Amino acid sequence: KGSDLYVINNSSVSVINTTFFQTSNIRDNRARVYLKDSTLNLNNVTLWGDPIGGGLELHNSTISSSNSLFVLFEISNSPVAFCKAYNSLGNAINFTWLDDINNLTSEADDSCNITPLPPAQINFLPNSVSYSNYIEFPVDNGGPTNTSRLAPTYNTAGDSINLAINNGDNATCETTDQRGIARVDCDIGAYELNDTADLAIDMSIITPAPYYKGQRIEHSVDISNIGPSEAYGTDVYINVSGLNIDSWQTNHSCTLQNSNNLNCTISSIVNGGNTVIRLFGIKDVSTSFDGDAFVQYFADFSTDPISANNIDNANNGGTVVAAADLKVTQTLLTSPPYSINQTVNYQIVVDNLGPNTANNIVLTHTLLQGLTNTSYTGCDSSTATTCNIVLLGNTQSKTITFTATIDASLIKNNLTVGANEFDPITSNNTAQNKNSVNSNVNLIVEGSLSTSAPYFNEDIIYFNYDIGNGGPDIATNTVIDFTTSNNLILSGASGVCSSLPCTIPSIGVGQAQKVSLSFQAIILSSGQFSAYMTAFSDQTDSDLSNNGLIFVKIANPAVDLDVSLNLLSIPPFYEGQPITFEAKINNAIANTSAVSALLENQLLDNLTIIQVTSTNCVTIPCTLANLDSGLNNQEVITIDATILGAGDFTYTFKATATETETVYINNNATVTNTALAIPQEFIFSDGFE
Repeated sequence: KGSDLYVINNSSVSVINTTFFQTSNIRDNRARVYLKDSTLNLNNVTLWGDPIGGGLELHNSTISSSNSLFVLFEISNSPVAFCKAYNSLGNAINFTWLDDINNLTSEADDSCNITPLPPAQINFLPNSVSYSNYIEFPVDNGGPTNTSRLAPTYNTAGDSINLAINNGDNATCETTDQRGIARVDCDIGAYELNDTADLAIDMSIITPAPYYKGQRIEHSVDISNIGPSEAYGTDVYINVSGLNIDSWQTNHSCTLQNSNNLNCTISSIVNGGNTVIRLFGIKDVSTSFDGDAFVQYFADFSTDPISANNIDNANNGGTVVAAADLKVTQTLLTSPPYSINQTVNYQIVVDNLGPNTANNIVLTHTLLQGLTNTSYTGCDSSTATTCNIVLLGNTQSKTITFTATIDASLIKNNLTVGANEFDPITSNNTAQNKNSVNSNVNLIVEGSLSTSAPYFNEDIIYFNYDIGNGGPDIATNTVIDFTTSNNLILSGASGVCSSLPCTIPSIGVGQAQKVSLSFQAIILSSGQFSAYMTAFSDQTDSDLSNNGLIFVKIANPAVDLDVSLNLLSIPPFYEGQPITFEAKINNAIANTSAVSALLENQLLDNLTIIQVTSTNCVTIPCTLANLDSGLNNQEVITIDATILGAGDFTYTFKATATETETVYINNNATVTNTALAIPQEFIFSDGFE
């Protein structure tokens, strides 16, 4: 017990490309490697130990070693020998090597009689990641088991000062390392630090042109690793000009240096992996804007041989155009009823909501029906169907009076306004008015939102309406329209309308002549949403106040945390064995981020956690500050644990959000398996019998 390798009875054993590791001193005084009356050869081996458990112990045995690294965990002020040797009588003797080529050991102990590393600054803290300046704590570094990676330690000149790197003996070096990666210049130990990673960055504009002052412009920055190795400690620098950075979305740690610069750190990107940073900026007063992104290719890995794709500084900007948001409204000032040859007056108001001055404004009748002898008051110039305004400054308005004579039974006056400048919002550029001569109705819109609160994003809600006519005349060609806010989308209609807008040919007078229709809609995102239903016919309506019905409600944010848990280790399992789980957490609902998502162990039976590794978590429980929707933003956590004893072991992992969740059944995941009692120790003898 207590030994990783136990060799007795005149056996001969060779070990290559192997990491032996001990994290606990709950053992008897046995070595990591124990030999009695036997021979052992080590080549490209990394051996961890501690003073209590020791490292190498020889009893009337011989050992040879090449290209191997020995690391001592110093957990007491009086360390004992890492390497021990005894003769056939059990008396302590000096530790000697049958063959010793290019090996290194910790300076904390000289019992192995080989070249020590400089001060290793090794610290041991229970239940935490431990490391030195020269070798890192064993984690999943790409091999079949947890591997201890050499630390890429450099001096101020950028030269490697890790004596384990490129200092092995090429003549005796293994061709591949513990992971199966080809060795280059032979590093000492089981791991070859040839982490060549090709980082690439691509910055692109999501918001389409044209661009204007005050606009919120989105960029997407995609960072990828073309491989062949994982990239560690990657730094990303994003710079914009002509924009003030408003916000960003990512699962990585980012810091705003100033309104134009954002720096982000990505702990690791696997071979073939990628991650995205979404950047939002507000266009300032500049006439143009641009952006560039740079990924630091010399960070915590050896080389990035292709530097051309580490920067993107092309086609990330645009030129700002002058923009003016024009709005037109009109009111028929003359009260009904109307008659042929009657003169009627309209009041038309044109507003410039900004941000720039609007020049050469033209107010045009897109449809002028039943009206003649038209004239305007308040225009800079006019024709029978147009009114021209030289300019309107930001926030200025202009009031126009339009006068005409009725010459038909139906009068329509539809207006459109435009200017030289780009108009970012065209929905308010038109105004309509329609009335009948010598015919009157009173259309009444009634309805309800049949779906009860509370409301959440991605909810389907239902509206029911009745359209009645208070008379005195029949309403003909009644146009029904249903307008929603941007975060509400119509998904279905039934009744007298199967789609919108629709026209009802005739609505009679009285309660019995009402027509019914229903709509369903989907709430796209949280926040205020609205639905506005209107009804207008060919006739003059004596009361326009009841021709529309609006519902304004609030949708609360909702998320759907989806948890999966897998046991990566392969059975059979034994008591005391280390095993590895992988938990994945993602938000399955779009448009809403989960804020302060709590990740915790709901059940940990017959297990103890050793180590937690992910982008944002180093321990469980862990709180994610922001979990955006989509699988590209999922949190992947590796959990290393130890089986405490023989029998069943169970692990349940749980995630909860502060927001309302639409589905709770997928908030946790469980893995159960069985561990066997420790079998009789393996004993090596000649012929491996």
